[in-house]
Amino acid sequence: MDIQGHRGCRGLFPENTLIAMEYALQLGVTTLEFDLAITKDGHVLLSHEPYFNSEITTLPNGQWIPPGEDLHYNIYEMTFEETQRFDVGLKPHPRFPNQKKVAATKPLLEEVVTLALKQKKEIRFNIEIKSLPEGDLIYHPSVENFCECVMNKVNQYSIHAQTLIQSFDYRVLEYLHLQYPSQRLSMLSENGKDLTYNLSCLSFKPDVYSPDIDQLTLYDLQLAHKMGIQVIPWTINQIEIMEYWIEKGVDGIITDYPNLYLKKGL
Repeated sequence: MDIQGHRGCRGLFPENTLIAMEYALQLGVTTLEFDLAITKDGHVLLSHEPYFNSEITTLPNGQWIPPGEDLHYNIYEMTFEETQRFDVGLKPHPRFPNQKKVAATKPLLEEVVTLALKQKKEIRFNIEIKSLPEGDLIYHPSVENFCECVMNKVNQYSIHAQTLIQSFDYRVLEYLHLQYPSQRLSMLSENGKDLTYNLSCLSFKPDVYSPDIDQLTLYDLQLAHKMGIQVIPWTINQIEIMEYWIEKGVDGIITDYPNLYLKKGL
């Protein structure tokens, strides 16, 4: 069973930070799941949004970003050095009240990879490329350049075999399938559509289908397996739901609380 720590372990430590990744590794996850953005000077940075989210960010002056002004803090318009002036670990999280608060900045992809490679066992990576057509050249580079920035790091650290790349932007999947045919790819979905419809949006069969857990059905799970596609739903944060889908045969789960899985010893 592939237990993936969502954004490290978002329910326990600030998302997409080194402390969250380190704690997830200590818990014993098999895969670190995280998101990427690109800085003005071409660095690959962990971030769920291509900007600093007001929900989690403390400004360099110690104040919080006013709601609705997030887009003014565009990571693609900042150098890496500039991004390190923003804290993303101290502000209380309204949806994760038990999340431990620690000073933290958004780390580089290579920092997370280096951390994981120090483990005694092989750790896998589920890397999400965050892009949208309307964000091209505004909040991120072109799909081609974004993918190449990521693959340059994957190749530099020789983690191709243990890396899965996922995206809601199917242009990303199409590009990587064409340019890096051996790269494992995951199709993310939250559109409420079934597997058959979603697969029709791609010109090839992905290695993994990763739907919102609320849209996963037993029929889609069984159909995906018949087609040789693994199923890894997100984001499962209740132990009874984990137990149900593990029993039904999912290939992995993505969770903010990997401690629940490991505590139960499922």
